[in-house]
Amino acid sequence: MASVFEYSDYRQYLRDYYDAMKARNAALSYRYLSQKAGINSSAFFPQVMEGARNLTKQSLLKVCKALDLQGPEAEFFENLVFFNQARTVDEKNLFFDRLVAVQSKARDVQVPPDRFDYFAQWWPPVVREVATMRPWGNDWEGIAAMLHPSITPEQARDSVELLVKLNGTVQVTVVDIQAKNGVIHVIDAVLLPPTSK
Repeated sequence: MASVFEYSDYRQYLRDYYDAMKARNAALSYRYLSQKAGINSSAFFPQVMEGARNLTKQSLLKVCKALDLQGPEAEFFENLVFFNQARTVDEKNLFFDRLVAVQSKARDVQVPPDRFDYFAQWWPPVVREVATMRPWGNDWEGIAAMLHPSITPEQARDSVELLVKLNGTVQVTVVDIQAKNGVIHVIDAVLLPPTSK
């Protein structure tokens, strides 16, 4: 399994961790992980993995314990959780800076070029969130205007193109639909940030 430092989505890390551990030990269960974390709910981990539940500071520490994350790995995971769950640009910037700082400390970790592109600026992860709000078509100005501080329409377009490139599996299923905000295309998947595979 890839290092936690290679992830940009903590939920994906949890899913991959569980799958890897389950492959080694078929007896592994969500109940076991919850017990190891000191959490009295076997549904806790599935709910977090599927996005039905967020991690709090308290539950985050318990999850680190269950996953045997310590030192820089635990620090990176903690900041990744808060980065993914951040609701404002300022919060995203804060935790992004912390992620970069922790990665810098772990000098033996190499950041893949595509992941570096995703995290090199603060706006691609934010554009990812804005892009899910409604069909935007090619309204790069509209997407750019949603961000504060603002970005250029070109930066908005480049971010969406990067997300499509990193996702790698999105196919356009319906083209050139006339919408109020312009011409849109329908795709067959939700755009996600890069994951470790």
